[in-house]
Amino acid sequence: MPLWKWIMLIIFGSALFLFLSQTVPVVGSFSNNIWIKVILMLLGAASVLGIYAAWVKVFEKRKVSELYLRRALPDLLTGLLIGSLFITVVVGVLAEAGSAIDVLKMLSGVIQKNDGIEVFGKGVDVVQNPDLFIQVCARQVPPL
Repeated sequence: MPLWKWIMLIIFGSALFLFLSQTVPVVGSFSNNIWIKVILMLLGAASVLGIYAAWVKVFEKRKVSELYLRRALPDLLTGLLIGSLFITVVVGVLAEAGSAIDVLKMLSGVIQKNDGIEVFGKGVDVVQNPDLFIQVCARQVPPL
């Protein structure tokens, strides 16, 4: 296949992907009833798969073997496993980094814990000053 056809496939395929990736959320926002929303989103997902299958058959001129259940199920399970491992690692690293930063700040005296609320500086009584309490909750209090 000539290079210009590959470039056109990439351009129009990307445009089609962007369009289809926004179709299902828009379809799901048509109703507030949860059952209608589920049905609309399933219909939207089925239409996206149908359009993808038509695209592959018409433009790529091949069978849509990646949507066969025998091939899709192991790929789905592998993707779910790898995705959950990535999420677990990222959340774990962020949790450890955040707790390490809090410990370092408390050791250096930047943060003083007062009834479970982080207060910047020492000797600040949040309970007696409601405006300061709101600022502390919004984390807008400058260090003293």
